[in-house]
Amino acid sequence: MVKRRMGSNLNYDDDNVDYDEFYKAFGYDAAMYVWDRFQQAEVIMFCLSGKALIVYKSVSEADRNDIGRIFAKLKETCFKPTEYYLNLFYTRALNPGETLASFARDLERFVDKDLPGLEANIKSKLLKARLVSCVKKF
Repeated sequence: MVKRRMGSNLNYDDDNVDYDEFYKAFGYDAAMYVWDRFQQAEVIMFCLSGKALIVYKSVSEADRNDIGRIFAKLKETCFKPTEYYLNLFYTRALNPGETLASFARDLERFVDKDLPGLEANIKSKLLKARLVSCVKKF
């Protein structure tokens, strides 16, 4: 889930937020605040932290005025391949005190990222099998 803070209220650091989620949330804010492309390029700096901010600072001054180039650089550097989410799906463990609902939501999010368009019945079987394999351990 995208974290919000002051200003446009978005925070993207590449560690805790998915690139696609940030891109969509930023687009939503841009539409809500009626920002043109130049204003978007000015505002995005305040929405970035961590690795994403380092990537932004590596963009040339001329390219910092082009929101398309900024997003292209962020995607090139921060976007995670689908295999990353499959790995998370199989390595994610149920933490002590964590609700099954929260754990299941994470698993479903990983499947959606790695296998978009997977048939509902196959997705359901995959999630059930993974959930049962993790719950048995407790």
